[in-house]
Amino acid sequence: MRFERRTVLVFAAVVGIAAQGQTKLTDVSGTIDFAAPAGPEEAPRTYVGAGRVEQLGTVSLQMDISQFTSAPRGTVGTGSGPGRGTVTMAFNRQDRLVFQFDSAELTPLQYAGPAVITGGTGAYQDARGTAQVRLSQDSGTENWTLTAGLDISAGGNVRTIQLKNSNLQVPAAKFRNGNRLTGTGTFAPFGNVTVNLTRWRDSTDLQQYAATWVLNDKDSFNTTAAFVGAKAPAQVGTNLTGAGGAFAHATGYLTINVTETAGGGYQWVVSGRVVQPTTPPKNAPVITSVEMVGRPDRVGTNAWLQIRGENLVPATTQAGGLTWVDSPEIAAGSMPVKLGNVSVNLNFRPLYVWSMCSVATTPECGQDQIDVLTTLDNSAATLPLTVTNGTLTSWPYFVTKESLAPSLALFSARGDVVATRLDGSLVGSRELCPSGCTTPAKPGETVRLWATGFGLPTEALTEGSAKQVGTYLRPASCFFGEYTIRVTPALISPGLTVMDMRIPASAPAGDHALLCSFQGAFTPLGNKLAVGQ
Repeated sequence: MRFERRTVLVFAAVVGIAAQGQTKLTDVSGTIDFAAPAGPEEAPRTYVGAGRVEQLGTVSLQMDISQFTSAPRGTVGTGSGPGRGTVTMAFNRQDRLVFQFDSAELTPLQYAGPAVITGGTGAYQDARGTAQVRLSQDSGTENWTLTAGLDISAGGNVRTIQLKNSNLQVPAAKFRNGNRLTGTGTFAPFGNVTVNLTRWRDSTDLQQYAATWVLNDKDSFNTTAAFVGAKAPAQVGTNLTGAGGAFAHATGYLTINVTETAGGGYQWVVSGRVVQPTTPPKNAPVITSVEMVGRPDRVGTNAWLQIRGENLVPATTQAGGLTWVDSPEIAAGSMPVKLGNVSVNLNFRPLYVWSMCSVATTPECGQDQIDVLTTLDNSAATLPLTVTNGTLTSWPYFVTKESLAPSLALFSARGDVVATRLDGSLVGSRELCPSGCTTPAKPGETVRLWATGFGLPTEALTEGSAKQVGTYLRPASCFFGEYTIRVTPALISPGLTVMDMRIPASAPAGDHALLCSFQGAFTPLGNKLAVGQ
């Protein structure tokens, strides 16, 4: 039923866009053959936390372990034997350093030996060098300690730094195994195709299939599917999203009939429809970026997004922009899906439009801008987002949607988080606001963190209602410098979550790295909160 409803939504949207003369519709079919998967399955794990770097302050940490599992194929087990560790140290949202180590034995997860610095971002984008690393599990806990001495060459400078007192934890309790297969076949009317398929399965039997379909050196598209079960169903429905060439902005859907072949391989018999936008009319909306508040890499359920581009809103939009505050929908207790003649769809479903501004009448916007709230749809996939301005609709802009994508609102591009005291005054470094509107947190006081992307609360919410209040079943865990603090998220209005966090009495003055983990997902690396005396 779920796939059938999605197909109806896609088909209806396709017909609507086709009526504008902006798309080419192609019915497709084909057969793809996959050989049996070879070798053990991958069993990756991710660990997050924070630590201190001498003379540079605290950093957020992410360690990705790549191993294979000895568990029988078709079951989910932990990694074993040799593996690689990739560690990302985030000094802020702009400056990151990455190093890797390889070991012939990472079971149990411990290591002492050399590492190689492989690069980074910002001040460390060209970083190279070597390191000595020690990784060990704290006895009787699910915590790991990582220390490292790093000799870094970056930006024409050479320096040595020491990572100390780090604390790493596993944000997700679920194990995940996967493998990669390559299939070949035909995809009419486009010709021969190579399909690069990645399959993941976790310990709850949630399976996720992500495939890239390569037609030639330029033309390709992606499909994604998810289902629960020990085996793939006989028929799988997938979303189709563009990747490159003639399919860069394509959407559509495929139905895949799956059969197992002799020797453990698979055959796909495929049918469906591909939607390829043609050259857009003059003055059609063009999306250049879609970012969730506080994180640019994905979007969440019931989360706030900012869309930027050209011709997104009427050039006659009033100076200072327009919000939903005076809309008749808000007066009636619901959220509008349109402001004026502007609307936004994600996966062919309308989003709630909070505000918009035109660079023509409000130059400080920089570009045309629309702020929207995503729906309560809890699906996770790569999905098309479009903007309609009057009678013209943009080409799809593809975003990665997750049911959980927790994010802290930011004051600055370097990662200063939005925080307030319980009296409403702003918390942050004095440099953020030289006039004195922000002051650092004090040891022992409670500050409120403002966030979005925490998904759905325990209480049922009504789609489209302007009133949202709720609690969450589990607390979040925040790595604050060298401290780990448990906090309780609460939904206080549409898409807006708050967490009250007590600053440890022993917290030293300075910027403290801040990373929060919630139900297996975590906020981006590099966030900071200032503490004063």
